[in-house]
Amino acid sequence: MSDNDEVIEVDGLPLNDSDLALLGTAQDMIEKGIDSQECGAKQVISTAGLLLGIYFVAISLSDLKKGLVAQQLEPCEQAVLVVVFVAPIIFWLISMVLALRVFVPVSHYDDIYSHEKALGTYTRILNLKYKRLKYAIMMLVLGFILPVICIIVYLVRSP
Repeated sequence: MSDNDEVIEVDGLPLNDSDLALLGTAQDMIEKGIDSQECGAKQVISTAGLLLGIYFVAISLSDLKKGLVAQQLEPCEQAVLVVVFVAPIIFWLISMVLALRVFVPVSHYDDIYSHEKALGTYTRILNLKYKRLKYAIMMLVLGFILPVICIIVYLVRSP
């Protein structure tokens, strides 16, 4: 090791090559965090839109109303089934709204000339976008599970 080689230390301990590589990876993750969340949000929006389209076509082309009438259900049972069939649409729309909120700019008036405050601001923004994306994915999955339940209910209740 020559006199010109700089020794990088973290918490008073020198770093080896694998530590430096890990720090570089962590830095890349920090820099690309918002971009990756926005990419995920785009995928959620596309998926929810596709599912909504398929679901609308499936319901439009089916004889769902005739099937419900043919089963001679009580009005209360009919209302429950209507809610179960409409719920995926609501969940997917909520998912799309939450995913769209990932793209909403978030402003924080912190001192950008302070490294710690800038990192704290970035972390808060990243966490906020992550929560929105997480809830969007949860709504998307919940909306996907309900049509499966709808199909099972419909098949079981069919004459």
